[in-house]
Amino acid sequence: NSHLLLMLLVSPGVSHVVPRSASTAPPPPALQRRNSVWRQGAGRREGFWGTFSSHKVSSGLQVVQAGAAALACCACRRCAGFLRPAGELGPARARARSASSRTVVFSHPGDVDNNNSNNNNTTTTSTADASAEQSTAPPPLRSVRRIRLDETAMRGFQEDFFACVRSDEEFLWNALTQPAATERAVSRSFKRVVQWMPQDTLDELLRFFVDPAAPCALWISGLPIDPEIPPTPALPGEFRLPICEAWLLGVARVLGVPYGMLGFYTGNARGGLIRDLSPKPGLGGINQPHIRLNFHRDVPACVTGSDSEPDGFLLLAARGDPGHQAQTLVCASALLASRLSPAELAALRRSPVQTECVRHAGGQVTPYGPPFYSVQGSELDPQITLFYIPDHKDFSYRIVSADPETQTAYGHAVDLASELCDEVDLQAGDMLVINNARCNHGRTPFAPQLDGTDRWLLKTFVRAAGWRRPSQLGGAEGPLRWPNLLLK
Repeated sequence: NSHLLLMLLVSPGVSHVVPRSASTAPPPPALQRRNSVWRQGAGRREGFWGTFSSHKVSSGLQVVQAGAAALACCACRRCAGFLRPAGELGPARARARSASSRTVVFSHPGDVDNNNSNNNNTTTTSTADASAEQSTAPPPLRSVRRIRLDETAMRGFQEDFFACVRSDEEFLWNALTQPAATERAVSRSFKRVVQWMPQDTLDELLRFFVDPAAPCALWISGLPIDPEIPPTPALPGEFRLPICEAWLLGVARVLGVPYGMLGFYTGNARGGLIRDLSPKPGLGGINQPHIRLNFHRDVPACVTGSDSEPDGFLLLAARGDPGHQAQTLVCASALLASRLSPAELAALRRSPVQTECVRHAGGQVTPYGPPFYSVQGSELDPQITLFYIPDHKDFSYRIVSADPETQTAYGHAVDLASELCDEVDLQAGDMLVINNARCNHGRTPFAPQLDGTDRWLLKTFVRAAGWRRPSQLGGAEGPLRWPNLLLK
């Protein structure tokens, strides 16, 4: 079979090998129209489609010369890199696929470079230098597992992406007005992620919601994003980032189903399925960069009373904070519970807490949502709900309880989360995947420049495709252990 494949690849008469012209075809009309938006502030006229149109697609012979590993990879069904209709999977995929097993995984606790163990060219470091490095090194991660993708495994993604874009709906979907086109965009994004994501990273994503031993957050670095990023929007606008959006929707579909909420940023260009997180000082609430967003879970059902609580959400950085002040904070509920005393845990299970808003003028107190129990679920896999409303010019918030021990325990839990949390500095190409049921998160304050270079994240919610572990439903802890998929 390998000999036959070799003959097909090098044969000049094979019509279904990707032609060289695949990456030089003109972009769809809508993409040409949108280029002026993407080029804004870039300092050159051709736009990023013009950037890629100058690249030449490698022929089958050139790919064969890359080595047997590429041939072996192209023979599998999962990444049939050449025997395909034109436009489905570009040849750059095969060039990079042989490197996909070289993903560098940094697992918690601590960051350990798995590739360095086989390096024969290591440099001996003095004790003083080692001590200095340890003193400046970031603390080990306890709630977040970090994965660094090998750049050689992802090389060519952008070229293949634009070679395959042939219709407006590929990148101009709107979840509110074009649900069918949006679903097709999600499906195509899912296919790309499965084709390109290294297998071990894909495995981490597939077990993320169902394995009790999985981390509560994954920090994936090294995703190729749009070659040109427009200035960070100060207000919701019409900016589209096709590659960033494809990664976000594709990974979300691997995890489950991406979704938004009606009336929640549905007026933006994407219809609310993806929202932009960027400094918006004049809008108040969570948009204020100078305030600390304290620990919380997103849209918790126990507080909001709605059925729209996400199982998780994704953050993808199109641009990081250049000053590295904006840190996303993540604290695993299991870690937090292990540091609370038995008496504090009992108090938080025994009595509910209540969110109250206090008006600055007149001191009027208004309940926000129903009372809720801050600790629920099993002892081994507890769900701890911390809640937070940013202070407003007209009101502030507080968490109270009729039980003094419960109120004190809640305050201590918030303080402990600040001590135990991991700080994640999301920079361009970084994605943070968060299990909303198993951790609380926040964000440090930062000073934006408001000059187009500020932090810009994209966010979407995820529902875990209908699967629930028994412990998350309040049932017994023991019946399911990953990867066993059979329930009583």
